[in-house]
Amino acid sequence: MENKENAIEFYTGAGVCTVSFTSARHINRISKLYESNRSDFVYFTKNHDGSVCAKIPLSWVRITPPTKRELSESEREVLRQRLADARKH
Repeated sequence: MENKENAIEFYTGAGVCTVSFTSARHINRISKLYESNRSDFVYFTKNHDGSVCAKIPLSWVRITPPTKRELSESEREVLRQRLADARKH
């Protein structure tokens, strides 16, 4: 697997940050945000190699760990049944 660089750069107090993505997941996400929020972007560029670079509000950047849930066996069974039902449809 090829390593690809993704970066977020900002200066304290600037209120905006520059983001650069090469991963498809983040490219798709930032592209959708650009389509629906063009006025919030200072700029948005798709590069010839498929990567994107944009300047966005710093308030959009969040660092949050995933939520860990402890489930009882009965809760797990309910979730298993929901998943099985969803797969039938």
